[in-house]
Amino acid sequence: MHPSERRYVITFGCPDRTGIVARIASFIADEGGWIVEAAYHTDPDTGWFFTRQEVRADSLPYDVD
Repeated sequence: MHPSERRYVITFGCPDRTGIVARIASFIADEGGWIVEAAYHTDPDTGWFFTRQEVRADSLPYDVD
């Protein structure tokens, strides 16, 4: 597998509020990350926000740990 094909999948949920998507994208960009796929969902009944981000592993200064 070519290094640019390895991806980290980041998933989490939190209380919904304005600016979450911008903060996620800014954090990843500030670290040099390259988002290749992103999905977002808000549950209006519970007020929770959920996301799944795929980021090129070779674009971040972190390993899987």
